[in-house]
Amino acid sequence: MNVRRNASGFVLVGFLTVWMATSDAFAAAASVSDVTDFITRVGGYFFEVDGGPSSNNYHYWFQVSYTVNASGGAQNPSGGGQNPSGNGQTPSSGGTNITKIVMTKSPMAAIALPTAAPAPPPPTLATTSPNLTQLNPCEAENYTVETVTLDLRDLKLSTTSLKANDGKPILGKALVDNDGNPRLQWQVFLRTNSNTKFIRKNTQTFPANCAAAGGPSEKLDAKVEQTDVSQYPILFADLDQANRFLDLLNNMIPTLNPLTLIPLPK
Repeated sequence: MNVRRNASGFVLVGFLTVWMATSDAFAAAASVSDVTDFITRVGGYFFEVDGGPSSNNYHYWFQVSYTVNASGGAQNPSGGGQNPSGNGQTPSSGGTNITKIVMTKSPMAAIALPTAAPAPPPPTLATTSPNLTQLNPCEAENYTVETVTLDLRDLKLSTTSLKANDGKPILGKALVDNDGNPRLQWQVFLRTNSNTKFIRKNTQTFPANCAAAGGPSEKLDAKVEQTDVSQYPILFADLDQANRFLDLLNNMIPTLNPLTLIPLPK
């Protein structure tokens, strides 16, 4: 009896040991929503600027912020993510795989200090830049809004995407942190297979609207540009965040079914 009990105990311990050692293999792969949510949550940067053109009356900062809309049937917009019982995602009828990334870049946003006259409210098109409209900010320099439209199924794995912006301070300005080190932006590129130009980028440039904070006093014309590109960078202010996004991206891409084109009969 004792021998049988010991043998049973040995087998049980061995089973638990093997199961615990391999349990990580059953972790769920990153989903589309994991990738798009991460861009919205920590993508971009927000850096304060010291010594602006009217620093006695205004507070200044550089900012890049993102909003992402994975439209169509790839995700459940009401929450809850994807269908856990199926094999992959469950597109709804009539849905699409289009993903839109809206990036707002403010080279020098400004807000009036209490001693200064109230800053003029930005125009209607500027309500997305920056996302602090309750503080009534304005723009001391021209700013841009980029709308990038892509299909995530066109992307390939990124192996050499992560790098600083050529080792230079962001936007070419002498911006440093508390230790005197340049503040760098880190880029993770979304790249298409075979370098095909399947990513559409619309760039809107809006004029500065805050002359009192150092912006131009004359009214400048806005402009819109459209280009098709094979890659697009997502910016991060922190290296760990960029590395995490790179892991999520490369973990998600293999779960998508790439487009398969059937050639016409000859």
